[in-house]
Amino acid sequence: MPLKRQLLLLPLQFEKLILFLTFALLFGYFSNIFHFSKPLFMRKFFFVYILLCSDDSLYVGVTDDSLERVIEHNTNEDPSHYCFSRRPVQLVFIRLFTDSNDANKYEKQVKKWSRAKKWSLILGDYKRLHELARCRNESNHIKFKLDQSPGSKVIQCIKCGFQWVA
Repeated sequence: MPLKRQLLLLPLQFEKLILFLTFALLFGYFSNIFHFSKPLFMRKFFFVYILLCSDDSLYVGVTDDSLERVIEHNTNEDPSHYCFSRRPVQLVFIRLFTDSNDANKYEKQVKKWSRAKKWSLILGDYKRLHELARCRNESNHIKFKLDQSPGSKVIQCIKCGFQWVA
């Protein structure tokens, strides 16, 4: 077969390979290699989501059915729920997990974040998210060291390098 014809067949062969790998992953062909317990289409997924409420507050939650959960937040009749008086709510962020423990840990982590940090996550501004994660004042610093220069009273955080005078 001429080289030109072989080169024309390469994209077709590549497409077949991609198609095969897609089906193989979906139907668990590589499960013994990658240690999947179930094929991808049979696995249960978990979602950490952030809702924007009508009063501009942010609500963080975890679920295994994101669409149904947003509908529940908008139609729930229990006045004790956070979103009841803040309807309608909008889904502004969602992240997928395959393990419920990972999803629950991430939800608890995000719930502790400041509003600015949550908005950085929602907007995908990871540079700003990293900046907001740094220590900002003396009370946030757990590990610190004193400057050993004679007469110096400068303290520096080992974690982020923030300095202040004692």
